[in-house]
Amino acid sequence: MKDCGAILESAGYGPDEIKKISDDIQARIDSGEDYQSIIKDINKSSSDVEFEAKMAAVGVAKRGLSVQEMKRRVFDDNKYVRNFKAFLTGSTKRKAGNLFSIGTMQRAKLKAMHGKIFSDTGLSSRALRKIIQSRAFQKDLVKELYPFDGVMKTSNKLAYQMARSIVEAKQKLVVEMNRSGVAVRYRADHVATQWHDPYKMAKRGKEGWIKDVMMLIDWEKTELKRTPPKHLSPGVVISGHQMTPEEYLGKVFDGRTKAAQQYDTSKYRMSEAVGEQFEHGRELIFKDSDHWIRYNELYGHESPVHAIFNDLEIQSNRAVLMDFMGPDPHNVFEEMVSEIKSKMKAEGKEMSAWEENGFRARFAQLTGEAFIIGKPGIAKFVNTISGLNILSKLGKSAISSLTDVATAAMTLNHMGVRFGDSYKGLLLNIGRQIPEAERKYVYRMLGVGADTILGSAASRFTIDDAIPGIMSDAVDKFFHINGLNAWTDWAREGFSAMASMHFAKNLKSGWSKLDPKFKRVAEQYGINEKDWGRLQEIGGFKVTDLIQNNENLKGTNFPKEEFFTSDWVLQQGGPKDSRLADKVSLFFVNESRIGVPEIGAGERAIMMRTFQRGTVPGAVAQGFWQFRSYQVAMFNNLAPRIYEMGVPAMGSHTIMAMGLGYASLSLKDLARGLGPRPLDRPETYFDMLRQSGVLGFVGDGLAAEYGNYYGKLDEEILGTHYSTFKDFGSIFANILEDGEVGWDAWKAIKSNTPYANLFWSEWAYNYFINWQVQESLRPGSLNRLENWYKYDREQEFIDLGLPVVSPWGRPSDFVPYGSPGNVFEDTLETIVRQ
Repeated sequence: MKDCGAILESAGYGPDEIKKISDDIQARIDSGEDYQSIIKDINKSSSDVEFEAKMAAVGVAKRGLSVQEMKRRVFDDNKYVRNFKAFLTGSTKRKAGNLFSIGTMQRAKLKAMHGKIFSDTGLSSRALRKIIQSRAFQKDLVKELYPFDGVMKTSNKLAYQMARSIVEAKQKLVVEMNRSGVAVRYRADHVATQWHDPYKMAKRGKEGWIKDVMMLIDWEKTELKRTPPKHLSPGVVISGHQMTPEEYLGKVFDGRTKAAQQYDTSKYRMSEAVGEQFEHGRELIFKDSDHWIRYNELYGHESPVHAIFNDLEIQSNRAVLMDFMGPDPHNVFEEMVSEIKSKMKAEGKEMSAWEENGFRARFAQLTGEAFIIGKPGIAKFVNTISGLNILSKLGKSAISSLTDVATAAMTLNHMGVRFGDSYKGLLLNIGRQIPEAERKYVYRMLGVGADTILGSAASRFTIDDAIPGIMSDAVDKFFHINGLNAWTDWAREGFSAMASMHFAKNLKSGWSKLDPKFKRVAEQYGINEKDWGRLQEIGGFKVTDLIQNNENLKGTNFPKEEFFTSDWVLQQGGPKDSRLADKVSLFFVNESRIGVPEIGAGERAIMMRTFQRGTVPGAVAQGFWQFRSYQVAMFNNLAPRIYEMGVPAMGSHTIMAMGLGYASLSLKDLARGLGPRPLDRPETYFDMLRQSGVLGFVGDGLAAEYGNYYGKLDEEILGTHYSTFKDFGSIFANILEDGEVGWDAWKAIKSNTPYANLFWSEWAYNYFINWQVQESLRPGSLNRLENWYKYDREQEFIDLGLPVVSPWGRPSDFVPYGSPGNVFEDTLETIVRQ
């Protein structure tokens, strides 16, 4: 990043001018001025030199204030390492401000932004998901955005409305960047920071890629940089020259396909500053919307809508990072690490390599550098294996997630909701039908119920951030058809309704008289006595008050209780309350991700450390942690709170979690055609604990639930990737040793067949394919299977006595001994009871 001091010195600015310029943007926001007018004055009415100088002044002041606040939080006691980790990614350990972190705020701001954009459409999640997948809508949205001038360019009103909401979000992000001292201007012709698929680019080759792209770019608008001067020897310098289009595209190609070479492994960071990454990502200007879409089809994201929202996520995360650490976060981070080391050394301590690695892993998650791909081929391979494991092993993940009711109740109980009321309220809110107006005015504004519009709930059970393509699209659709997307939305909406009503209820009490449990949680998000006084002035709202002038909604049954949301804070207070609204949004978004567990930046850092994706160590880490992210989220977020609540609460919630675990096990057994597990066996209670997640084995149980009768110890310890390779490795070993290939081959195929273990279709797969093959390879295997369940597990297959095959009947009654040989006769004999 350019040196702010040098810029200011050349512009002739002194300390007084710096402070005045720095305060100007914040003062205009506090006064309630809209973002568009601020952008117009700051970005458009200034020359480049003046604009850069203004932003440099803001940057100097912002850096000083950011460092001051950071040191206050990190050095307020002698637990420097723990405090700095909490500042970066948050911690549920009891301390004021511990969840007011960069990582948690990045997620909260993003979810709030998504909720606002989707709420403005007025459509349900299902309708939005369907429309967003429409190619016609995608093209219309890009046309409306390229550029957006307030005039509808298509006849698609929904595309125009969404484009307007996206532009408003982008304008706000630019002002927030300016507020941190980043010299970036708003550009109406910027649709999205282009995502380049390095695998497709490398496969095409540099010359081929340049040839394909050359005719798509508007070279009059694309600013060609100068090459840097070359220092041959002291005093001998060859000045740089204006790049040609070919040179410029070559630079872009190298930057996207050789990202690993730009990655400083000693510091685990890119050589380019975050503010420069923001501007450089916007330098390719396409001729029009059709050319932008064409590039996406060739080398970008397969879905233009996802590309646009991914861009918003990147820019939102960078804006939050620089709001906390100033315009040059990398240098501030290094200075902070050095100062912590110095203070520890003065106290006779030493920072371990593991502790420093933990800092760098968290910071890489916040800057996005953790997602840099080393070798695209390795990354693509890992993505494919991970996707196949998801498609073949998580068919019952929605049923496994019934225990979310227990984790959500624990979280509510921790913030002061009574034990019984937390479970009762959750079940009632999850089970009731929610009017769309309530979803629009409450849940969207709480940052829930919209996650599955753009993607899926995959991050609940896997660490992988899928590479866009066929496999990631299949995974997204899979979690839609297996019910996990719907369940996650329902569970989070039920939790958030309870949390919002509890928040509004507490607003009736002054700060000194607040319930200590609720006050403790509020303080973790940086909410103090002054903030609480302002929130009390704003007060809660009823949904009926918001829709009373809407004739179409009269007679709709809405809750009588008051709610509270961050959007309500902005509606009542305007931009001057934006900081306070951020804290409220952070409270609801993060608590909903603790209650219905999902990993964040901190958990990803714990699992991936500083291993780079697209490298062998990174691939091993991704393989080991797949399906274990749920336990990590439980351990990192819920465990400290459960411990804090004490033994009585811990025991009560464990019993409830075990009960829900038993319900989950019973439903999965029912889908297999089995009766419930006997409650007089000690093994049943272990399985209940395991399924509940209390033991932290739920991910391993998911990975093993579709293997042989029971998962093997080595497979559960080493993970699902190891299990997959072991399955196919045993086949090759038997081939080399002339062993029995067919049985091992079928076990490997069965355990890795996509969609085969969906809870609503597994029985059909078993009757018509799996058990037919098993019986053919090993006659009598189904009788042995039935006996294993009967005598080892004390379970029997449910037999309703139906004359035709159904999920409930003894396998050996429908599949003949040894399996018949004629395919047509096989099918008939399988359908009809023998």
